[in-house]
Amino acid sequence: MPRRVYRRLLFQDLEKIYAQLAGVARKPNNGRRFLDVGASFGFEVLKRESEGYDAYGLEINAENALKATRLSKKYGRELMMVIGDAQNMPFRDGAFDSVHCRHVIEHVPDDAGVIEGMKAALKKDGIMEVVVPNLRNLHTAFHSMLGLPNELRFTDRTHLREYTKEQLLGLLEASGVRVERVEMRGFNPPLGMKVMILLDHFVPVSRTIGGLGKTFPRRSAEIYAEAIKKS
Repeated sequence: MPRRVYRRLLFQDLEKIYAQLAGVARKPNNGRRFLDVGASFGFEVLKRESEGYDAYGLEINAENALKATRLSKKYGRELMMVIGDAQNMPFRDGAFDSVHCRHVIEHVPDDAGVIEGMKAALKKDGIMEVVVPNLRNLHTAFHSMLGLPNELRFTDRTHLREYTKEQLLGLLEASGVRVERVEMRGFNPPLGMKVMILLDHFVPVSRTIGGLGKTFPRRSAEIYAEAIKKS
């Protein structure tokens, strides 16, 4: 499928998601500050804002950040999107009660540096949430059996690495945070991320098969970890 067709379908889906998220009634402000690192189009920022947070998005891709700002205004919201990256954090230390990062560190050469930046942005006893692709997901496992190189075996060609649960825990613990919770989530058939996005445009494939990650946690699509900054 041509790239322009893929992008058109993707942006159609962005509109639908924004309309749904922006339609959720906003809870009263809870006085807590939230940061999404690698916020992309700002979905998590919009969701947390609806939950009552002072929510900010940090995104290195200026086009994505501007798209998020325009879409949020279109639907009556105004997201706080900041262009930058976690290794050069444009916020003071200890500025946030909660910092979230979903499917970002697998793209970055210095993943430990991103975790350190997130930790610095957290207040003491603040919550860090990190989500990464599971190295043992069905897609990567199948393509590894074929002996393919990383750019072909991983779920996305731009992944520098994917993680086992033990590797993610080791990365977080090495930064000094205390891991409180780990969950294996979602499920990937051996199709690739772009194919799944295209299928989801027409049929809710991810939602339909996502529960298989709980049935077969070793082969789940992703790993979610929640940690606390204790010092």
